[in-house]
Amino acid sequence: MTCTDAQVRVLMRERQKGRTQEQAAVKANINSRKTAARYERLGKLPSELKQPRQYRTRADPFTEDWDQVEQMLSDAPELEAKTLFEWLCEQSPGKYQEGQLRSLQRRVADWRALNQEKVAVLEQVHHPG
Repeated sequence: MTCTDAQVRVLMRERQKGRTQEQAAVKANINSRKTAARYERLGKLPSELKQPRQYRTRADPFTEDWDQVEQMLSDAPELEAKTLFEWLCEQSPGKYQEGQLRSLQRRVADWRALNQEKVAVLEQVHHPG
């Protein structure tokens, strides 16, 4: 069973008061004594145990056409992702859906962050009056 951080905090607080593991689990509304024992043994909250995912949940739909898109971005960096997406939809009708536009926007933003020239931005100081 999965517990929340708040439940585990209650469990630990009750154990510090001297309650048994079973009593503390009931007080924290944790149904399984095994779950209570696990969190007590580890000494960590559930949020601390969660590992960031190292894999993609779905395949990137733009891998086949990314070379062309990247070439277009290199030639004309001012192109917007929406324009590129419309061009991709014209090149291969039925391959892309409207919901994939945001994925392309993220990918283009990542490309720009890595490959576009950095422009010096000078802070403007506005004096009242």
